[in-house]
Amino acid sequence: MAKQEQVLNIDPQHELKFQGPFNSMVSSYLKLHNPTDNVVLFKIKTTAPKKYCVRPNSGVIDPKGQMMVQ
Repeated sequence: MAKQEQVLNIDPQHELKFQGPFNSMVSSYLKLHNPTDNVVLFKIKTTAPKKYCVRPNSGVIDPKGQMMVQ
């Protein structure tokens, strides 16, 4: 069986940290990096859509490209 290629690197890898105060909107960012020679499509879904807004929540990342998601 061939080894699967990593098609998307995510930073931070394990968790997002939000810094307060939490009486107004706060943001955190993900960096998505496509290390491949192919276009990668992504979609991010939240389990609490009324509490978390993801922008852009879907998109296209060009080969060797990256995108910041808020």
